[in-house]
Amino acid sequence: MMDSNTFKLIEGVFNARDAQLLVLNFYNEKIMYHNRELLALKIKNIENTAQVESKLESLQSEKDRFIAYLRTFTDDRTRFELKGSIQIIPADS
Repeated sequence: MMDSNTFKLIEGVFNARDAQLLVLNFYNEKIMYHNRELLALKIKNIENTAQVESKLESLQSEKDRFIAYLRTFTDDRTRFELKGSIQIIPADS
């Protein structure tokens, strides 16, 4: 039996600067992970990198969308409630 589990990553209220830093750090780490993966594929002369490149494009697009969203708030005193978790589900091998 494969049990899934959910773990809290972040929960709290933050000012705009801190909210941006926290969320952008998540995006940047994930982008760096896939960049390393892409580099490893290229070092191994594996030409099929489309899946990793697609993930990178998607992450960058979401990161840009997040930044644009925050820029719509002109009041520096705006606070944001952030809630995020990750669900872990064992996958069949």
